[in-house]
Amino acid sequence: QDSLGGSAKTLMFVNCSPAGSNFEESQMSLKWASRARQVTNDVKRNADSREVARLKQVIAMMSQAQNAETSPEGDHHEAPD
Repeated sequence: QDSLGGSAKTLMFVNCSPAGSNFEESQMSLKWASRARQVTNDVKRNADSREVARLKQVIAMMSQAQNAETSPEGDHHEAPD
C-alpha cells in the first residue's frame, strides 16, 4: 500500500492468461489488483520550501538581467535629417 501512496496518479495493468497452467498466477494477479484498487490517497498540493522559493527568485532575477542585456539600448528612434 505504501508504494501506491503519495499524490501521483497510478495506472495498473494486470495480465491474465487463458492457459490453465497459468491459473494460479492470474488469480494472484487479480487478487493483488483488487486490493490495490481499494487504496485511496489524500491528495494535497506540494508546497514550495523556502529553498525552492529562494531559487525561483534567483532565476527570476537572472532572467531579468539577461533580458536587460539583450534588449536594444536606447529605444529612441531618431528620424534621419
